[in-house]
Amino acid sequence: EAAEAGCKIASLEDEGGTDENEHAPYTPELRTEMYREMAEEKAEKEAREKARQPKERDFDQEHQKAVEAARAKQFFPDGRVRQCNEAGLDFSFEEDKANFYLRVQIPRHVDTSLLDCQVYPRFVQ
Repeated sequence: EAAEAGCKIASLEDEGGTDENEHAPYTPELRTEMYREMAEEKAEKEAREKARQPKERDFDQEHQKAVEAARAKQFFPDGRVRQCNEAGLDFSFEEDKANFYLRVQIPRHVDTSLLDCQVYPRFVQ
C-alpha cells in the first residue's frame, strides 16, 4: 500500500509539471504585459477618482446669471415695475429740505458687501 501511495504522489507531481505552451515566470514579455495591465488599472482608478471630484464652478458667472434672472422678473411685460419686498425687510422713508432718505433694517449677521442697491427715480432695487 505504501508503494501505491508513493506512486500516486509521484504521478501527481508529474501532472503538475510545466507545459510547453505556458509562459515561464518573469520573462520580459510577461513582465511588460503585467505592467501594461497595471497601467490600465491605474488609469481606470484615476478616471473613477476624477469623476467623483467636484466639478469646477465659476461662482462669479453663476451669480451674474442669477442676478440677471431676478432682474428680468422685476418688470411687467408693459414696462411697469413690480413692487415686492421678497426679504420682508422693514423700511421707512424720511426727508428733509434737500434730501430724501430710505432706511432699510437689515438683519444683524448679513454681510454688507453682499448687498447690491440701486436707486432710480421711480423705484429702488
